[in-house]
Amino acid sequence: MMNWNFPSGKRLSPTGINNGDIEMFLDNIGDSLTREVIQNSLDASNDELNKPVRVEFSIFKLKTQNIPGLHKIKNEILPKAKEYWQDIPDTLKFLNQFEDVINHDQVSVLRVSDFNTKGLTDRNYKSLVNGNGFSVKESVDSAGSKGIGKAAPFAASDLRMVFYNSYSTEEMTRSIGIMNFVSYWENKEKEILTQFRGSYVEENQDYNSQQMIFNQKQRYDADYGTDIFIIGLKEFEQWNQKITESTLNNFFMSILDNKLEVNVNGEEISSNNIRQKMKVYEKLIEGGQFKGSRKLELQRTLNYFNTIVNDKHLVINLDERFDKYNFIETLEDAKLTIDTSEVANRTILQTRKAGMRINERNRISSNINFTGIFQATGKKLNEFLKDLENANHDKWSADRKQRAEHKIANEFLVDLFHWYKDAVKDNFGVKNENIIDAIGVSDLLPLEMGESGGNNKKDSGIINQFSEETTINRKKRVNYPIDETTTDEILEEIIDEIGIGEGDTSGLGAVREGLGDGNNPEIDKAPGTDSGECGSDDTNENSGVAKIEKKVGLSKVEYLKILEIDSSMGEYRIVGKILKSVTEIEISLKSIGENGTAYNVKILSADSKIYNAKVVKNAIRVKGLKKGNRFMINVVLKSKLRIKMEGLLSEIKS
Repeated sequence: MMNWNFPSGKRLSPTGINNGDIEMFLDNIGDSLTREVIQNSLDASNDELNKPVRVEFSIFKLKTQNIPGLHKIKNEILPKAKEYWQDIPDTLKFLNQFEDVINHDQVSVLRVSDFNTKGLTDRNYKSLVNGNGFSVKESVDSAGSKGIGKAAPFAASDLRMVFYNSYSTEEMTRSIGIMNFVSYWENKEKEILTQFRGSYVEENQDYNSQQMIFNQKQRYDADYGTDIFIIGLKEFEQWNQKITESTLNNFFMSILDNKLEVNVNGEEISSNNIRQKMKVYEKLIEGGQFKGSRKLELQRTLNYFNTIVNDKHLVINLDERFDKYNFIETLEDAKLTIDTSEVANRTILQTRKAGMRINERNRISSNINFTGIFQATGKKLNEFLKDLENANHDKWSADRKQRAEHKIANEFLVDLFHWYKDAVKDNFGVKNENIIDAIGVSDLLPLEMGESGGNNKKDSGIINQFSEETTINRKKRVNYPIDETTTDEILEEIIDEIGIGEGDTSGLGAVREGLGDGNNPEIDKAPGTDSGECGSDDTNENSGVAKIEKKVGLSKVEYLKILEIDSSMGEYRIVGKILKSVTEIEISLKSIGENGTAYNVKILSADSKIYNAKVVKNAIRVKGLKKGNRFMINVVLKSKLRIKMEGLLSEIKS
């Protein structure tokens, strides 16, 4: 008779609720679940069919009384577990929540089914269901490798209960229920302790030979594949939306290559309609439907997608520097697809042959608007990179290799990084080498609202250089309101969106003379104001004479950015935070010409609803900033071209 069985024995170590493998996937359950189950399906692709792997997600309700083995869980397993863990608050809390779920009339179930796959063969079944900490894959090109991702479905279940049903190309039907529970005393004498992991199966059997499908579609004939039923699905808003967004973010390349089709509760995503899907998201982003990190992630995915589908992109293969590696069989074992665009990520998306997003490589170039995608296609290269991949499949690290292999891995990753930089610079870089870095506040630069160069918090602050013939029509971006009650919240959102934080600015003020022989007709050609003592537009009301002021470098700066609102209208917004109280600060802006010379930028206006801000002698003055104050200043420049700028920050002392 089938029932829940927990292996047990004497002197076993008890295991509570804090399962390390499951804990890995609790931070972002929807994304983790989608990534892991789709990658497992891609790894099981039945190549003989020459069809894309199809993965279907559907949510339905199940009467709680129909949960297999519920009587034993309620009357035997759960009471024993609560008794054993009565003095351990976190585990007892989980058990009480578990009890609450099974006392409801219904539970939610998420079914994930794949098609055009091999199903669970004998080797794969032992790896996915019975094994722990290892993974058996049919190909070195597989997306998964560590055997940890199998825990992701359990993280999505309030009961940590998952049922597997599979019909394989070996013409074998296998089904089983797995519950990642907790240890408990099996007998009254408290001598026999169970393991935490139980199986719903015939005693002393590895699987059930009949299909367990919870009144869902049964598999017949050559309908090979695997069904996963997550029992007691956690209650989250917009489950369908989370799965859809994760699919597009992580597998758009697999879908474009016609390797994958996904259906989320009836919504189809395939190579036939992914362009339309992306256009819908693009309109939603422009309409302000997404905020914060969610908006940023989708926008970055759109940029990568557009790089692939743009007919003008460049495709570059490896060069001779990679000939020395024995896992590179031909220089066509990898390709880099790069494109330039007004809205760019300035990062390289790194993937392997399966097409799943691994991570984004930043610090490629701070003065070229580009987006790139690297894909390893060679068999040995894929095997090598898979060994460098962590359990979350979001990082390649040489530290996963030892001794001589560590050195080789490190050299390869360094070569790969420099190859990225060379490819971007050689194909899209400005030929004039006399480009200079920003002086003083090195992170003061135009940045489109919501864009970011990845998680790059210490880049130099140089952006694209545009010639005088370059004109860009840009739609008005979201205008963040300012008032006394929302300033900090709004600023934190902006800071999060553009990816800046502590240590993001060098801080020291400096002065440079602007020269009057520039080639931009809209840039003010008056020389800059010298440092040291100077006059002011303000007057001393008591004496009737002009105050004497002194400018000094302001080093106590946490961050300072200038965000591009609408360059065609000359509209920008300065966001900053200082770490000391000051009476008054001055921010001056200069444009960097093609010959590397700095020119004054004519500032038409500056205003803030919170602080006293105005234009004085073509510089922005802000008064009354206290230690830790964040501030936002709206600025209008005379120039209507998108220009490369540097910022000079000073404290004004009378």
